[in-house]
Amino acid sequence: MRILWDFDGTIMDTYPTMIQAAIRAIEEQGKTISSEELLRRMKRSSVYAFTSLDLDPTETLQKMVEIEQTLPNQQKQPFSYIREVLKLAECNVIYTHKSRKLVEELLDEYQLNEYFTEVVCQEDGFARKPDTPAYEYLQAKYGINLVIGDRELDLEPARKLGIQTCAFQNEEIEADYHLSSYVEFPLVLLGETYGVIPNSKTSPILSTEWLQTYFSPTDMRYQHILGVVQKANKSPESYLHDVGYSPSLIRTGFHPIDGAIYALEHGFELDVIMAILFHGGADGEAQLHGGKIREMYEKLSKFVTTSQQERIDFLTYCDIHTSPDGQTITIEERLADIWSRYNVETVVYQNMKQQVPYLMKLRKKYAHDTFSKD
Repeated sequence: MRILWDFDGTIMDTYPTMIQAAIRAIEEQGKTISSEELLRRMKRSSVYAFTSLDLDPTETLQKMVEIEQTLPNQQKQPFSYIREVLKLAECNVIYTHKSRKLVEELLDEYQLNEYFTEVVCQEDGFARKPDTPAYEYLQAKYGINLVIGDRELDLEPARKLGIQTCAFQNEEIEADYHLSSYVEFPLVLLGETYGVIPNSKTSPILSTEWLQTYFSPTDMRYQHILGVVQKANKSPESYLHDVGYSPSLIRTGFHPIDGAIYALEHGFELDVIMAILFHGGADGEAQLHGGKIREMYEKLSKFVTTSQQERIDFLTYCDIHTSPDGQTITIEERLADIWSRYNVETVVYQNMKQQVPYLMKLRKKYAHDTFSKD
C-alpha cells in the first residue's frame, strides 16, 4: 500500500491540545463554546468552526497555533498501533495544513520520521483541502492508492481522484473503510489485498439453513461445522470457521483467508474475522506455505488483541475436539485422524505436529468444559 496521511487527528492525537488552544483563542475574543461542540465543528474544518462563531478564521487559527505551541509535546501522542500500520506500507506521505516545524518536531519526538518518504506542509504552497493539487502531486509522484484522514475534507480530494479512502474515528463521513482504532487495520489490509469491499453484502442469519447454502447436509464438513457450533455456544466464528472450504467461496485456496473474506464482505465484526483467520494454528500453516500467504499472516499477527486471542483459543479448542463427522473426540484422536489422512510431507501434517504444545496448553486452559473427553 502507498498511503497519503492527514496529520492532526489521524497520525497524532492532537485534538485535545488543539481544542484546549482553540477554546482559549475563542474566549480571548469574547466568545464561548463547549469543547464537545467545538470538536464536532473542527471535524468539519477549523475554518468552519471559527466562521460559525463569527470570528476571523485566519486570525483565530493563528492564535490557536501560537497557544498550542506552548503546550508540551507529551500531551500530543501518536495513536496506538500507528507504527505497526506505517511499517506495513510500501510508502507513506503526509499532507497537512500544519507548519513543517511543528510536524517534524512531533515526528522526531516519537521517532516516526523514518517512516515517511515526503511531508507536504503549508509552506509548500498548495491549495488547502479539499482542493486536489497536493493530492495530484503526491499521487503522480508515489502512486498513492489509499488516503487516511479523520475529516470529510481529507477524503473528498481522494474520491475526486479515484483513490480508496479510510476514515479514522469518524463514522459520519463517506469512506471505503472506517476505523475507530488502528488495531482494526486488518480490515483495510484484507480489503486492499483481496479487492474486498467491507459490508458490501447483507449479513446472513447464521443457521443450519444458511450452512446448507454452502455444504450438503450429507457432507462431513457440514457435520463437523455443526459439531463445533454446538461446542462453541453458536458463536459466529464457529459457523464461519470452515466456510472457506466451500467451492463457491474459494479465492486463495487457504480456507481461513477465504472464510475471513466472506465475513468481511458480509459485515461481521473484526473479532470474528480474526478468529476465523487464526483458528487451528492457521498462522503456523501459513508460515509453512510461504509466499503471499506467509506475508499476509506476518502482517496480520501484529494486530491480534488479547480478547481476539481468547476467541481464537476457544474456537481452536472446540475445533480440535470435533471429529470430521461432528462427534466429540479427544485431542489425541483428532490428531491421529489428521495424521492418517494427510501425507507426512504436507503442510497440514507438519503444522499439526508443531501445534501439539499449543493444543496441550488449550487442554489445561479449558479443562472445565463439559464437552471435552480429555
